Amino acid sequence: MQSWRPILAAGGVLVALAIALGAFDAHGLHNRLSPDRLQLYETAVRYHFYNALGILAIGVAARSIDAAALRWVVPLDDSEARLATTAERALLRRLEGGCQVPLGALATVREGTLTLAVSVCALDGSRHLSTRGHAPALPDEAAALGTRIAEELIKRGAGELMAREREARAVEEP
Repeated sequence: MQSWRPILAAGGVLVALAIALGAFDAHGLHNRLSPDRLQLYETAVRYHFYNALGILAIGVAARSIDAAALRWVVPLDDSEARLATTAERALLRRLEGGCQVPLGALATVREGTLTLAVSVCALDGSRHLSTRGHAPALPDEAAALGTRIAEELIKRGAGELMAREREARAVEEP
């Protein structure tokens, strides 16, 4: 695997997260936060977005530099963050989740164990599914953990729950 790919992947995930946070702000926080708290949140999202773009730029630049220069960039790769995002992305891919569904996932690495905690809920609070799984903190195990947790949630009805939420909030094309 080329060593610039994890940097591009991390940058892409961070940019996607910044966009999701911005969408959450635009669609969910304006009526819930005081103006000063809203300003603080918007500033944090903006800074996150700038940092994500910087990491993405480093990854793009690393694609075209020689091996000697790449040695300076490789230390920026955070293997624990890569494992966590790999598990989360595998889960989202299997559940066909995104920013349009009420789904939260958090993967963490501690003492050689990758833990993925997930919740799917109805926006009105009428239904809530949560689960957690563990795997060794290894690259091959991260994606498998995300897929395994997704399959468990699908068996418990997450697919139908998410489909209902998508349908309820579908926007008609003009």
